[in-house]
Amino acid sequence: MANYKDIKYDFSGENLTALNATQLTSGTTPDARYTTLPAVSGANLTSLTATNLSSGTVPTARLGTGTASSSTVLHGDNTWAAAGGANTPYFKFRSDGQTITTATDTLIEFDTEVFKSTDSVAFDTTNHRYLPTTAGYYVIHSSVRLNEDATGDRFIIQIRKNGTVGSADGSSVIDQDINDYSSVQATALIECDGSSDYIDAIIYQNTGSDKTILGHSAYSFFEGYKIIG
Repeated sequence: MANYKDIKYDFSGENLTALNATQLTSGTTPDARYTTLPAVSGANLTSLTATNLSSGTVPTARLGTGTASSSTVLHGDNTWAAAGGANTPYFKFRSDGQTITTATDTLIEFDTEVFKSTDSVAFDTTNHRYLPTTAGYYVIHSSVRLNEDATGDRFIIQIRKNGTVGSADGSSVIDQDINDYSSVQATALIECDGSSDYIDAIIYQNTGSDKTILGHSAYSFFEGYKIIG
């Protein structure tokens, strides 16, 4: 009988059902043996880089809070919100002549609406006031043009918040000599609470006879828009 040491055995391994993985001390398991990954939570997958995401789309719900849509963008605080905030541009002009009484603050009566970004933007047509509807900082600009020679007379146009001109409101005052068909303008940066504040514009003439504002969309107008929330 041959020595048992000379007998060669060839095992297929098909009946080897209890081999512990710790017994695999050398070699490499072929990739073909990994056909699927088990359903795991991924809590321990801590070093996967974004470059390994080679297909598919990350759901918008995973990117931030709020609702993603064609009208929103993802902000730096991980919230979906409208791009640039809630801006409210507004443009109104004086349609015809308006008398400026000498040595009197005259409220400029802008009476014709050209554009507003939303129906929530309001303009008090009785008191000729712009009514910001959301809190924030607003840039306000107003310009008026005189339709007659007022050489030597001086005019001041003022943008007011709640009927007052003050440095804390950022209101502007321009004082200048007026020649034939000249314009006076003012620009202000004003903080509004979005509920009770209003903005208007007045003009003051110091001397001479009463003058008339030239009414036209390109001559005497009022515009405002929100820039910062």
